[in-house]
Amino acid sequence: LVGWLLLGVVGEDNTLDELGRVMDWNNFDVFALHEKSGGKALSVLAVHLFHHFNLFNALNLNQQRVTRFWVQIETGYQKVPYHASVHAADVLQEYAWFLNLPEVRNSLSPLEICAALVSAGIHDYDHPGTNNNFLIRTNHELALRYNNRSVLENHHVSAGLQVLQLVKENFFLSHLDRKSLVNFRRLVSSLVLATDMSVHFQLQTDFVSKFASANGKLNLEDPPTRELVLQLLLHAADLSNCGKPWRFAEVWGERVVTEFFLQGDKEKQLGLPVSAMNDRDKSHAAELQSGFIKTIVLPMFEAILPFLPEVSVQLENSKANYDHWRKKLTV
Repeated sequence: LVGWLLLGVVGEDNTLDELGRVMDWNNFDVFALHEKSGGKALSVLAVHLFHHFNLFNALNLNQQRVTRFWVQIETGYQKVPYHASVHAADVLQEYAWFLNLPEVRNSLSPLEICAALVSAGIHDYDHPGTNNNFLIRTNHELALRYNNRSVLENHHVSAGLQVLQLVKENFFLSHLDRKSLVNFRRLVSSLVLATDMSVHFQLQTDFVSKFASANGKLNLEDPPTRELVLQLLLHAADLSNCGKPWRFAEVWGERVVTEFFLQGDKEKQLGLPVSAMNDRDKSHAAELQSGFIKTIVLPMFEAILPFLPEVSVQLENSKANYDHWRKKLTV
């Protein structure tokens, strides 16, 4: 209750109704939640999910600190077309849906679930709306700080964890022992770094190989295997708006392409080579999204399907969305 009071949404029946659909893949509407909560979709959803997974009781968490942390994280997301706080909320809901599947949830400790939810919430924290390649080519201070390696992902996790650990009023895990805190931070870092698209194919290949070598029966009692699954599922969640119903997927597709084109405009202004993906004069949202679904999204869900048959809903939605985007190309 404290969390809800601090967020100012107690008594907002429409907001609570939307949260009641959080495990309904096809009907949960993050845009409606964002509007009904006064732009607080991420913090409201995060506090709700901490309750859903019983983390307050299991980890003896202070609700005021948890709430303050999430409010500050939400505030730290920049107002860009795609990588904004509502995208973080969307990914958080999608990751929670995966984590809630019995095959996954029954193998996780409360601290691992907490780390997973935090990872999803901060995975694009303070994203500037331009990609790693742009930061490297413009000699951005973040590229220099992280030696051109997973620049944004390193920044997201570092800055996000600083909000947690360097502000006493936010540090809701301060009562845990040192070993638990070290494990928490290591897992959060590992998961967020796995969202870098440059590791997509290697991550997918590692999972497929692990699943095949286990004869289709992954041992989630094995920590490295469990971590690999958590990495893949967060990465999948990050791409899962392509696997939502068309009424949501279309909005996300237009938003991400808008951000791409804005980066392309900056590249032109700076005299940098502009990749076709970022050139509004040479690309079309339908072409970019249908290509992305075909080469990245569909193979990813097909790889996960034998392990989690429930992702058939994401797979079928992605196929339908591919067809929708292709039809737009003929108009």
